[in-house]
Parts: sequence; C-alpha cells; structure tokens
Amino acid sequence: MRDNYWSFVKCIAIIAVVFIHTPYISTNAYTGIVLRQFVAFGVALFVFLSGYFVKDDKLTWKGVRRLLIPYLVWSALWFAETTITGSQPVSTWKIVNSLFLGGAFFPLYFLAVLIQLKLLTPLLYKRIHKNGYKWYKDWLWLITPIYVAGLYLWQIHTGEQPLVYAQIFPAWILFYYFGMYLKKCPFQNTITPIDIVLLLGSLYLSIGEATYINDVLDIPFFAASQIKFSTFIYAMILCILVVRMHTNVSSSVLTHIGEASFGIYIIHIPVKMGVEKAMNYLPSFFHEGMLNQCCVVFITVALCYLIISVCDKVLPKKYVLYIGLK
Repeated sequence: MRDNYWSFVKCIAIIAVVFIHTPYISTNAYTGIVLRQFVAFGVALFVFLSGYFVKDDKLTWKGVRRLLIPYLVWSALWFAETTITGSQPVSTWKIVNSLFLGGAFFPLYFLAVLIQLKLLTPLLYKRIHKNGYKWYKDWLWLITPIYVAGLYLWQIHTGEQPLVYAQIFPAWILFYYFGMYLKKCPFQNTITPIDIVLLLGSLYLSIGEATYINDVLDIPFFAASQIKFSTFIYAMILCILVVRMHTNVSSSVLTHIGEASFGIYIIHIPVKMGVEKAMNYLPSFFHEGMLNQCCVVFITVALCYLIISVCDKVLPKKYVLYIGLK
C-alpha cells in the first residue's frame, strides 16, 4: 500500500525544484539569491529519498531501465532540437556530455546522476549493511565534501563554473548514502525545539554564505548554487526532520502530484518556458517579483500534472514508461 506521506514529501521536493529553475525577476538580484536558499534542498531531498527506498543490493535491469530509457529518449530529442536549431552545434564534447552527463538539456543531469548511483547501489548497500558497520570509519562519507571543496577552489580561483559540476555522483552520493543509512536507523517520530533551531540556523548560514559569495567574492552563480557546504548542511538537517516527521497523510491533489514528481521533473522546463511567455500577456504587476515566480511555479506544476494524467489515460503504459511520465 502506498504511503501518502512520502508522496507528499515528493510534492514539496518537486515544487522546490521548479522554484530553483524559475528566476526571480527583479532589479534586485540579491533578493532572488536569498530566496533561493529556502528551496535549495529540492534535488538533495530527491537523491536522499532514492537512497532511503533502496530495498536490497540487487541491481536489476528493470530498475536501471526505468531511468535509462527516459534518459536516452529525452537526450536524443533535445540533442536533435539543439542541433537542428543551431543553438548547440555538434561537437565531441556535446556528444560525450549528452550521452553520459545529461548535457543534451540541463535538467537531465539529475537522471544521469541517479543512473550512476543506481549502478553503485550493490556496493553501497553491502558496505552500509555489513556487520559491525561504523559510520565514522567509512571513508565514503568524505567523497562529497572533498568534491565540493574542489568546486570551491575552482570557482574562487577562476570565477567560473567548471564544465563538470553537478552531473556526476560525487556531488550527490552523500545524500544517497545518507538515505540508506537513515533507513536502518530507528527514529522517534517527534521534533523538538532544538531541531527547529538547527534547521533555521543552517538556513541562516546558507543565506550568509550566499551573501558573502555574491557581495565579497562577486560570483553570483556560485551564490545561487545548490552545491555549497551550508546548503548541504541545511538539506541534511531537513532530510533528518522529514524522516522524523513521518505521519499518516490522506490522499489529496498534493500526494498525487508527488506520485507524478518524476514525470513533472522531466517535462517541467519546456512547460515552464511556455508559462513564462504566457505571463507576458498579463498586467505588468505579474511580470516580476514573488508574484511572478509563484504564478509560474504553481501553474507549471499544475500543467505538468495535467499533461501526465492525460498521457497516462491516452498512451499505452509502456510508452508512458519509456518517456518517464509514470
């Protein structure tokens, strides 16, 4: 039986991801950077949940196929679109990036990362479930911190984002592994005032770091990035609280959206682009600020859910699976 609580959590996560990908239109770019810190947990939470729901150490074709086929289908479509329109001419890097790193269209990097983590699952699962496992003796916890430290050094030194950034598993394995670890740990379903203080403190730290990177280091794209130490601390604490807050949730539109979150992720960018164009026909006060951002996000999510629901009823099940809408 489906647990509606986790569907609700996925709904929150996908809304956060769409917020991340929707620019805050304003003459004050700093406000957008600050607001982004509130929702910067989206991708990390999805990766965490993927690890949390790993059932065993078996690597099956069915599990890989659910990610690989939609990844290849959408990569091929976007590769063709950018090649035909000339927005991204064909090159060796484009081919390699599109095949392995989700480079055909930037949101596909998430699928590339999940495929990489899926292939590593047997190794990770056996390691974390071996007798006498001690987390503080496990060097795998250091992969993400070391990788992120390298990104800091690169971006501070060059002022540029490296070609390979969020597209490979070292950036996210911490959350996948953390999900596996918390799954085997007993937790009380309670939250204390200390938990709230830690969450708000980590959010304040994230805003502070983003402010420093933007104002002092003058690297706005890095300030807005999800991949920062403070943002990861915020996301880690939130992941713990999500597990500890588990409760009964009734079926609703929100849980249905959560169930469709994978498909929403795949199609939300083109849908969002259409919504943003449509917003131009509304009165000017809809064109910037939080009102614009919230309208774009919630209309995009609603339209994506509608599209997925129609496809689910009209298309054969196997084709819906092939394009990742189920």
